[in-house]
This record gives sequence, C-alpha cells and structure tokens, in this order.
Amino acid sequence: MSQKYEIFYGDKAFIISETTDNPYDNFIVFPIEAHEYDGVEDYFNLLEEHAHKSGVVFISEKPTDMLNRFAADFKEVKAAGGLVVNNRGEILLIKRRGVWDLPKGKVEKGEFLRQAAVREVKEECGVSKLKINSPIKPTFHIYEQDDTLILKTTYWYLMECADPQNVKPQTEEDIEEVLWVNRRELQPYLQNSFSNIKILLALFASQEKDYGNS
Repeated sequence: MSQKYEIFYGDKAFIISETTDNPYDNFIVFPIEAHEYDGVEDYFNLLEEHAHKSGVVFISEKPTDMLNRFAADFKEVKAAGGLVVNNRGEILLIKRRGVWDLPKGKVEKGEFLRQAAVREVKEECGVSKLKINSPIKPTFHIYEQDDTLILKTTYWYLMECADPQNVKPQTEEDIEEVLWVNRRELQPYLQNSFSNIKILLALFASQEKDYGNS
C-alpha cells in the first residue's frame, strides 16, 4: 500500500504521497523529492494566490524523507491521544470549545508516547482501566502561535476501556462533554469536528481493521 501523509492547515491541506492514484482535481500538484525542496514559504504564498484550491500535493518516491524535510521548517510539538472503545463497540468522544474531538494532549518532557496517550485520556475523560491495543497512524496539523509556525504531530493509539461508566470531562481544559457514541451514530459528530479527527472517526465508523499507515 502506498504511503500518504496529510498535514492540515486551517481548511487547506499539504499532502505528501507516493503516487497520483488519488484524484487531486482541486489541488496544486508538484512532483518533488526532499533534496529539491527549498522550504514552505513559497507554497503558503501559492495558496494565498489560489484561494479556491484545497491545498498542495507533493508527489515523492520517498514520502517519509519528504515529510521530514517539510517538518524541518516548523517548530514541532508532539501530542498523544486515544481512539478509545468500550465492550459495546462505542467510541469515546469529547466536546472541547464546541467541537467534537478525541482525547489527546502534549507529551511531557521525558514521557513515552504510550504513557502520554493513556495519561491524557484518563485526565480528560475521567476513565480508568485502559489497555492499548495498537498504534494508529499519526495526524498532523499546522497552526500559528506567537508569530511562530507550529507543526503538531499527534500519535494515536487504539485503546480498550474496561470501566466505561464513570466518565467526567476535564473542565479546566475546556472540555464540556464526554460521550460514548455508537459507530453507526458518528455522522452528526463528524460534521462538527476537525479534518484529521474526521479521518480517524471515518475509519472507525467503516469498521476498518487496518489503522496503520495508508
């Protein structure tokens, strides 16, 4: 299966792909390798000039090398979180600042990714008895903070919760609600969520077994 990375920036996306098999009709497409890449500024300018476009696609024979070169232009922030299911096959969602999301948070200094993911789920949702089943492909998004461009990489894990009863939102982190939602009832929540979360939830809703790199 070919490699593909999607990095979201507001309502736009930078896609790094090994092939052109997917239809990129509304994207600006560049065949490029990591050693040919001169930085992200020109591509931001290009998106400003072509505001109707959905984003930029980099077609590369070595997508991971291209991702690493792309990431070098940003300050990187690492986060970790969980796609948590219970014994009824329901998924744990949080509502933060009016948007449906999955529990996640920044990785602390010296903390392992798996450790951070479990800690964040427990803190944000009040649950316990969590078991990590497998890693899920990471998600990426770009935002600006104090005039600095940040690339946030979130490392996700598929988890099981054996004690789903006592959920409690971490209100000091602006979490308003915590819900267990059946996969067949996810669609309304997908309509009010972030692009990278929609991808993960759509995989879950479709009952896909492979949550690894696409």
